Amino acid sequence: MSEGFVPAEQLAEKEMIERLAIRNKERQERKEKLEDLLFEEWLETKTKEQILEIEKPIHGHLDMFHRAGLKVFFKQNEIEKIKAEFQ
Repeated sequence: MSEGFVPAEQLAEKEMIERLAIRNKERQERKEKLEDLLFEEWLETKTKEQILEIEKPIHGHLDMFHRAGLKVFFKQNEIEKIKAEFQ
């Protein structure tokens, strides 16, 4: 075998790995997009008082950290219920 020659089997495996990696990345991106959209929709249904009951902001006002806490709460407690409504 000459140097630089790659057997067909190895090329096929490499191509399959690359295709699977792309599909996995696309699936993960779709999942994240769905979670983001569901979170935004869920958040719109909440009043400020409800939001403050769920996640109390440290500094007394809503900020990105408070929003991140709300998203964690949503993923742990609400997302599966909402997904079930769509099925």
